[in-house]
Amino acid sequence: SGFAPLDLVLYRRAGDAPKKEQVIVGAGEHGERHARMRKLLGSRMQALVGEPPAHSPVFVAISDEFLRLVAEGRIEVVRGRFDGFDGSDLVLESSERVREVDDAIFCTGYKTDLGFLEPEILEKIRFDENESFAPLALSYETLHPDLAGLVFTGMYRGPHFGVIELQARLAAAVFSKQIEISAVMMREALRVSEMIRQQTPRPQFPHGDYVGLMDSLSGLLNLVPNGQFGASGTPVTPAFYQPDPVIARSALTEIENELQACKDGKYIPSATLFALVGRWRFNRTLTYDPGSLSQRRESVVGTVTFSRTPTGSLLYHEDGIYSTPTRDFEVTKEYEYSLNPDSNALEVHFVDAGVRGGLFLSLLFERAGDGWEGRSDHLCVKDMYMATFRVAFEGVAAKWVTMEYNVKGPTKNYRATTELRPEK
Repeated sequence: SGFAPLDLVLYRRAGDAPKKEQVIVGAGEHGERHARMRKLLGSRMQALVGEPPAHSPVFVAISDEFLRLVAEGRIEVVRGRFDGFDGSDLVLESSERVREVDDAIFCTGYKTDLGFLEPEILEKIRFDENESFAPLALSYETLHPDLAGLVFTGMYRGPHFGVIELQARLAAAVFSKQIEISAVMMREALRVSEMIRQQTPRPQFPHGDYVGLMDSLSGLLNLVPNGQFGASGTPVTPAFYQPDPVIARSALTEIENELQACKDGKYIPSATLFALVGRWRFNRTLTYDPGSLSQRRESVVGTVTFSRTPTGSLLYHEDGIYSTPTRDFEVTKEYEYSLNPDSNALEVHFVDAGVRGGLFLSLLFERAGDGWEGRSDHLCVKDMYMATFRVAFEGVAAKWVTMEYNVKGPTKNYRATTELRPEK
């Protein structure tokens, strides 16, 4: 179905709204979530960072650069938990050492400071300034049954602003007496908040079920998405959790248009640039005078490295052995791959002595079998190069690439087919 923005991939309904929030995740569900993330990454990218423990909570970091830098060998991944330092060595709980560390950055986040509140209030909300996971206990992470005149918005540990919007709507509705939540419901919600705090092992976020949390909060406000906005398979967006159907309809139309563009290959050029980084083995066959009785074949085998340039493009560097019926010799070749933001084409430029030259190919992609295909022609004086570039993905990783050139001219008539596979 092509590539799509991450939120449209990760947060889609598995059933019609409303969804009850899954507060505590068991070991089996952790394993299923790891499997989904492995599928999203693809085996080649997963191999770069190693396998996490199968039944541990899933921790996710979103980065445009990390996997590329690992694939290029510029970041070495060491799995483990920090235990301490021994001189300049960083020591893990497994006793493994990372030698001669220059700098260590502890990504511990922020500490919650509620020192401006009275001690009696802090005691009621069970505030713990040393608790980074869930520093306070609240009903619906917003209210407290014993603090009728006080609400908390933004005290939600997670990456989703939609939750904070619903906290604000809930606070406004309670203060304006548009809704009234019973004492029993408030106490039960407070009990759930305290239960989340006590769970082990702790997940990345106290409320990892974003869709369920949004539906639970909106249920108090009678704003649960219904009809097409809450149908199974529909992506979840804050625009569906408000009372104006015009806004919701406009958002859904934008999402549908975006998803159709994704299916048509909108992100394939940029996804290909991401997926190519690293080392590949290649095998090239050159067939001269194809189809004729006098056709002959030659071959080239070797390695290709795709590495990023300072401008964000990819440098294609090829080293191989060219084999003819009479002799073998070494060959090298370079191109530069980049994305043209105006045409959304994957462009390939010549490189001469390390300097980017003229345009060779401009590839626009469409579906072809289990992969994607881009075609482009290039006239070199009197010789026409008709190129076909094919790529197939496993998750965000490319599992194979083929490049085919049919070359016709006054003195040229050959077909060159190159197959690339990731280097193990």
